[in-house]
Amino acid sequence: MAGTVIAALVMMGSSFGRYGGGAATFLGGLIFLVVGPVMVRIYCELLILFFRMNETLTEIKDLLASK
Repeated sequence: MAGTVIAALVMMGSSFGRYGGGAATFLGGLIFLVVGPVMVRIYCELLILFFRMNETLTEIKDLLASK
């Protein structure tokens, strides 16, 4: 998450340089500053969901095997 915030701040800061993109780069960095951490959070939640699904399916398999 820190990587997305740092990348967004770099994008916003680079828009003021000699070869910067101007307002478009600044707005892109601002949008990335808001959307980036949200997307990282969604990705992490999906990883947790997949591991939890694996645990549940393993428990079901063990219960069916013991019967």
